[in-house]
Amino acid sequence: GELEQVKGIRYSLGEFLGEDISGDLLGNAARPRPHEVFHCVIYLSPGDYHHFHAPTEVDVTERRHFPGTLLSTAPFVVRLVKGLFSFNERVALLGQWAHGFFAFTAVGAMNVGSIQLPFDDELKTNAPRRRNKNVNERFYRREYKNEKAAFSRGDYMGGFAQGSTIVLLFDAPPNFKFTPKPGQHVRVGESLGRVQTEKKTG
Repeated sequence: GELEQVKGIRYSLGEFLGEDISGDLLGNAARPRPHEVFHCVIYLSPGDYHHFHAPTEVDVTERRHFPGTLLSTAPFVVRLVKGLFSFNERVALLGQWAHGFFAFTAVGAMNVGSIQLPFDDELKTNAPRRRNKNVNERFYRREYKNEKAAFSRGDYMGGFAQGSTIVLLFDAPPNFKFTPKPGQHVRVGESLGRVQTEKKTG
């Protein structure tokens, strides 16, 4: 499966979050229907607020830390480098929300390799690569089994040293609609989207 990096440029979901996620999201016939997979990229410039909050109620069950490069995520660079989000260091928080799978990924950038999660003291980003215990994995995994990693809408989740990029990927009913238009500035607390309610007739 692929995601759209910018209009006309796509990148691999398996490379970005892991092949198991790609297979579960796009190839699992047992997943509840109807549903669609939605995708949103939020760029934080160096002058923007560089912390992130939960956009909805979500239970985070797993963290994946992908070491990588630190290329700029400025829009003009993203248009030039295919697969840039899969090259850069990033931290993916995976879990469930009211409509199914939810992934919240903080992507590092040039001079912004430090990603902090106040609820996860094991996470060490922007550091020399250490040997992964599982040589078959490209990322460091932590499962939140006994820890509390449930967030309500607006709860503080973490931050960058400066601006960078957030990528959201989630299940939702087909009638989900994003509220902002492409390129529109979004402030903390503003709606990113909603499931449209069907109007009853008769």
